[in-house]
Amino acid sequence: MTDLVKAVRLAILYGHRKAKIISATFIRAADPAIGAPAPTGTHGVWIEVRDPQGRENFRRTLPDPGTALEMAHPDHTLSRASDDAQRVAVLEVPWTGAGSEISIHMRAGSDLATTTTTVPLVPEQPPALRAGAAPLVVHPGWGAHNERSLTLLFLPDGFLATEMNLFHAALQGCIQLLGRTEPYTNLTSALRIAHADIPSAESGIVGDFPRNTAFGGHFAEGLSRLILVDADRALTTLNAYVSGGSAIAMIVANTNNYGGSGGAATVFSCERRSPEIALHELGHSAFGLADEYDAAGQSATDEPVEPNVCGFGDRGRLKWASLVPAKTPLPTLSAGEPAPVPPPTGIGAFEGAKYHQRGRFRPEYDCKMRKLGRPFCAVCLLSIQMVLSRHLPGS
Repeated sequence: MTDLVKAVRLAILYGHRKAKIISATFIRAADPAIGAPAPTGTHGVWIEVRDPQGRENFRRTLPDPGTALEMAHPDHTLSRASDDAQRVAVLEVPWTGAGSEISIHMRAGSDLATTTTTVPLVPEQPPALRAGAAPLVVHPGWGAHNERSLTLLFLPDGFLATEMNLFHAALQGCIQLLGRTEPYTNLTSALRIAHADIPSAESGIVGDFPRNTAFGGHFAEGLSRLILVDADRALTTLNAYVSGGSAIAMIVANTNNYGGSGGAATVFSCERRSPEIALHELGHSAFGLADEYDAAGQSATDEPVEPNVCGFGDRGRLKWASLVPAKTPLPTLSAGEPAPVPPPTGIGAFEGAKYHQRGRFRPEYDCKMRKLGRPFCAVCLLSIQMVLSRHLPGS
């Protein structure tokens, strides 16, 4: 059995070759190194934690900054809303004692220079819930009594106290989608579902400016399907309500417009299809997955460092070659080739991924990281299972 350890929940703001730590909060959780994505560190953005003696203790690749700002279109296709984005990533790192340091490395695209920001790791105790705060409601089943579980904390934005039934209906829609989506279907004990009925003074998420709502939700200027929230409020609330373990904030925005976003919190609207956005963004924030679509051109950290994208389509260098049947041609489908009807099934090397039409390969023809409403591909399934393994009871 893996004992819980003292760890740190970090929030890092990065983009434009700059990075800073927004918050560092003590938690107790299963060792963050268990099930962590495979260490990388030659391209993209990655972090390193060093103990007081200067020894590297932990390394992890961070999502591309632009993955938090994605447009989900009515046909369930996705594209990047901004190429100049800043992202807030929330992740857990081991606590290696006073005097520890964290380094954030950024290498943008084909730029050979790497920018490194090194700062002391000085965590704080989690904030206390204020008097009279809405109680935390833990849903029965799932991993309700599992101290190692990953808590999905659902929070309402733009709901009056008299409108919480609408919030409850939206979160139930997301929970139901989780329950019928692999691999979560067989890993429910690794997830703890909770919510808090935090009322807003104004009803609805309207326009491209924050209103007097619990988390300041608003649409990005000129973009009708990108919903942003106040990162500081979301992080403070998450740390106050889930001070003792792994957690991610899931904010439901009170609007019937189809949309959402990722980053410090996963945001999705009340529109019936929007929970698909939540599951896609979780793929980025919790499991280190890349976008598999090819829209929107080059990104700030476009190197294929994530487990579900690769820069090579041949069997000798393909990351997931061991999963590809011997008779499957590689590359399986090159950019520009017409897709067979019906689309091909099974794992191979399909050109077009991580914002590039050429030179980037994805494991299957389709995946939830490419188009909403689709199942996760085999590589994404394995990646999610690997991370959630540390959250299973008795791991």
